[in-house]
Amino acid sequence: MNILGIDLGATKIALAKYDSKTWQKICETQIPTENTVEEVIDQLAKLIHEYRDEETEAIGIGAPGPTINGIVEQFPNIPGIKHFNLKSILEKTLKSPFHLPITIENDANCFLMGAWQKGKYCDNNNLIGLTLGTGVGGAIISEGKLIRGENGAAGEFGHLLIRDKQTLEELISGPALARRWEDQFHESSSGEEIVEAAENGNQKAMRFLEHVGKDLGIALANLILTFNPEVILIGGSAAEALPFYQDSISEIIRKNDQFTGTQIPIVQANGEDFATFGSAWLAANNNTA
Repeated sequence: MNILGIDLGATKIALAKYDSKTWQKICETQIPTENTVEEVIDQLAKLIHEYRDEETEAIGIGAPGPTINGIVEQFPNIPGIKHFNLKSILEKTLKSPFHLPITIENDANCFLMGAWQKGKYCDNNNLIGLTLGTGVGGAIISEGKLIRGENGAAGEFGHLLIRDKQTLEELISGPALARRWEDQFHESSSGEEIVEAAENGNQKAMRFLEHVGKDLGIALANLILTFNPEVILIGGSAAEALPFYQDSISEIIRKNDQFTGTQIPIVQANGEDFATFGSAWLAANNNTA
């Protein structure tokens, strides 16, 4: 028997199939995300039709933004989509003869759940996750329970106000890095190019990222005092900048943390299929984590 896990991102859709007993990955694929909701629904339906089989038990989908009861509040890359019942519409589109249960969950929740269940932090019960990419998402596991809040919006750390009425997402997402670089240096560069330049020893890029890291440090210092986590896991494409943020983050946390007495590990959690694994795991467990 198997479970399909899907990560519905702003720029790509990733799918992986897992054995539901061993949790070994059977296969995986990814495609670029289209630009309209109709196209995205069609993409999801085609992927599910292609990869499900008679032994598929359930489907889990991680979607951006607050989600509750199969409803996605908005798609960041598709303007005008609000309070969208992805579960209901997808079930109608699939017309599945297998009547497969579909679970819709916030993508950052899926990432953190996958990292917790699959990674080396399974013995920790208090974790925070941030996903840095086209946007900034977040998730909380407290006392071994995934915290969703009243309407699924718990952990939307990207919307925290940091300074000058700007949110964390407006300051450290991939597009934000590109905008800040252009504002400061009057030249165009993507977030990926900035990080690559820093990795190659470019001093200007390294100093730029160190400065940006102060904004992430402010957010993390507040989250540590709010949730008292054992570890903070950071994933997503823009998380590649984390090594250049670390000194700034550590300095700010040391100045503000008067209670834990220890340095909270802040770990880059990329290179794994945590998002698809987490969506599949939540589907298998009836979203009861």
